Amino acid sequence: MLKSVIIGNSVTSIGDDAFAFCPKLEAVRISDSVKHMGVRAFFKDIGLTSVTIGDSLTAISDTAFYEAYELKSVTFGSSVTSIGKYSFYVCEKLGSVTFGDSVKDIGDGAFFVNTGLTSITMGDSVTRIQNNAFYRAKKLTKLRLGNSVKTIGMSAFRESAMITSLYVPSSIRDIGYMAFYKCSGLIGTYFDASPATFIGSRAFDL
Repeated sequence: MLKSVIIGNSVTSIGDDAFAFCPKLEAVRISDSVKHMGVRAFFKDIGLTSVTIGDSLTAISDTAFYEAYELKSVTFGSSVTSIGKYSFYVCEKLGSVTFGDSVKDIGDGAFFVNTGLTSITMGDSVTRIQNNAFYRAKKLTKLRLGNSVKTIGMSAFRESAMITSLYVPSSIRDIGYMAFYKCSGLIGTYFDASPATFIGSRAFDL
């Protein structure tokens, strides 16, 4: 059974479903030559524990690491600009995520139901956090958004009940419906300069 994958320097593209349903695969290293990753590339690789992404890949594809239950470590390359829809769906053991300075867009449900996530480090390049991106990150305690975030989507941090403090940068324009719904631990929210131009209903219904 396949246990590790090192994608060498001659490879430029990983196709759709290339390594899907490899339950014993534990480690993946993607070289700097890879520029494209197809959808579901590592779909339901339930034993995967670590992923290292090279510096040429610009986008994590939709559902790329969907239901990688054992995933504990992800290192993003310096060129990744977008995190696809449901790309890390139910990666329950992923404790922390650090986005490089190139990431601009975090897609719908990208880290949906990541119940083990405790910390997020977000660079100032992020402009959009889409719907359900961090829905039910139950162990997330502190959240400081990057200084370029303009949009926080519907239910983006919904039911992340252990967040205690929140800094909202002056760049913010829209906070979606139920964005921080049932974030019952939230005791302090600081808006830098004027609040957003649109704050959806029940956005801060604790």
